[in-house]
Amino acid sequence: MTALRQVLEALTAELERTVECGEMLEEYMASLAPLLPKDAALEEMQSVDQLVQSIANLAQFSRAIVANADMQGAVIDFEAALGVVTLNSMVTRLRGLPEPAEQEEATGDVELF
Repeated sequence: MTALRQVLEALTAELERTVECGEMLEEYMASLAPLLPKDAALEEMQSVDQLVQSIANLAQFSRAIVANADMQGAVIDFEAALGVVTLNSMVTRLRGLPEPAEQEEATGDVELF
């Protein structure tokens, strides 16, 4: 069993990492916007912005739970929870382990980019 606080801290860090990726996507889409029809570009930009804001709010919510909850002795079956995560690199980060640099993933979903 793993302490709930540790699990929530790992989850929060992963959400914050995802927000950073979303912000990079927003920047890329903004650079492509002049090439697209105005209405299509605006709609797509708004969708990505909403996604990034939602993930950022979930990260803030998770961080607030960690900061404000009384988790004395609270534990979770962390391995069972990790069983639904199909990205090996994410599993590694959630476990708090350093990621091997530039290593091909042997199993899990393909991460193309």
